[in-house]
Amino acid sequence: RLDLEEFKSILDDYEVKIWLAAMDLDVSDVEELFQMLDDGQDGRLSAEELVRGVAKLRGVARAMDLRKIHQISSEVHGGIKQLRQHAVEAKDASDGKKIQEDLVEL
Repeated sequence: RLDLEEFKSILDDYEVKIWLAAMDLDVSDVEELFQMLDDGQDGRLSAEELVRGVAKLRGVARAMDLRKIHQISSEVHGGIKQLRQHAVEAKDASDGKKIQEDLVEL
């Protein structure tokens, strides 16, 4: 069973890189990959978890890509909500200032 540091060192092996590339698996985020492969969530990766996990993650619509896309879209959605709220607050403040100016002119 491998911990994260051992997993990182194994990914430096040329043959492992070739195998993962053949499985069409992106290993740019090693920590996220390790967490996704670690079914037991015990911080240790067995050979069975590795083989089963790689088979599950390979393919065109890899779970890792989908998870990252979901995370980014959630962050963008949150940013848009904040911008909308700031726009409403700025408009409300601007409307209030205009009303005060109109009252002063009376």
